[in-house]
Amino acid sequence: MKKYTNCSIAFLLVLFLFPIAGFSQFRYKSEMLEVDKSGYYHILLGSDVLSLAHGNLQDIRIFDKNENEVPYLLKKTEEKDYAKIPFTAFTQKDSSNKNTYLYFTKLDKPCYADRLGFEIYYPPGYYQRAGCFTVQRETDNCAIEKQFVLSSKNKNVIETAWLLDSNTVIKIKNEDNPSLTIRHLTIFQQRHYLTAYLDEEKTYFLFWGDNNLPMAKYDLVNFENEIPQRLPVVGINRVTILDVPQKVEFVITPPEKTSHFFERPVFLWLIIGVVGGLLILMCFQIIRKTEIHNSKM
Repeated sequence: MKKYTNCSIAFLLVLFLFPIAGFSQFRYKSEMLEVDKSGYYHILLGSDVLSLAHGNLQDIRIFDKNENEVPYLLKKTEEKDYAKIPFTAFTQKDSSNKNTYLYFTKLDKPCYADRLGFEIYYPPGYYQRAGCFTVQRETDNCAIEKQFVLSSKNKNVIETAWLLDSNTVIKIKNEDNPSLTIRHLTIFQQRHYLTAYLDEEKTYFLFWGDNNLPMAKYDLVNFENEIPQRLPVVGINRVTILDVPQKVEFVITPPEKTSHFFERPVFLWLIIGVVGGLLILMCFQIIRKTEIHNSKM
């Protein structure tokens, strides 16, 4: 029994020493239009991307047809240019404590809103205070994020900067007034674009829809000030919904640079190979000694 335990430990050490490629599963895909000249471009993200991506757009990735990941910078448009997204994933409940609650339990992923518009059915002359809360389901504690007023005097488009999720609750204080009927909500998302270096006549794809994918970290951010602000804009084709989430291996090709031998991948592989070989040799020696010991008994 001991020999198998020692061998298993050695085998696990070998597995952990060898690198495992990173994969991600995306739900949406769109082919980008080809460019006729290599250089930096702005890739404008429309509402079809913003409405389906993670709330802070952390799940967006660019790949070429060989699945090489392309670094990019994520930016907002300078002017107040918003994409309007109709929002129906909420439930309204009127309570006996003279409050109306909007619940977002139907949300399957977080959704970022720079502004939130309310379409309200009620005769003119209402002025009701409201607030947005985040409820911790484990403790039922509430944290107030934003307080505002819904009134027939204005258009009821609230500056929010909220990340709406299934724990978000909006409470409207009716006081002694009839409750408001919220017909529709509209999410306003400030338009975003990606800045990336694209090669001419090369095919690129935009992938997104993996809610477990963290925000990408690219070296390109260190060169942001060297990239012109005014760049040509490239669009994307229609969004393809992947019935079976597509599994993409991350392969980032770093720029070539002069490095010392011990900084090169071959040196790392050499070390890993030596250590792995020693562990395998130890495993066989343990098995052999155990067999010799058992044969003498």
